[in-house]
Amino acid sequence: YLESLPKLRAVENKDFFVDYCSQGKRAYYIASTIETDREEDTPNDVLERLSFQFEMCAYGLGEVRREWERHGGGDESRRLLID
Repeated sequence: YLESLPKLRAVENKDFFVDYCSQGKRAYYIASTIETDREEDTPNDVLERLSFQFEMCAYGLGEVRREWERHGGGDESRRLLID
């Protein structure tokens, strides 16, 4: 999660977020090009979509985490996210 990277909050390190996103996109794209025969592996098209939509996915995960933490992260939070 982005919140785990305290350097992102520093004004002088604005480029750190850009680098984080570009590296995340690159990693998912590279993973999407790896061929596999195992059925339990994530399909390549999912990994490619994560590469192209990395910023939105990072934002969405941050929102889910904030909501989970707001509710204490217990069973009640799990039910809120699933329902």
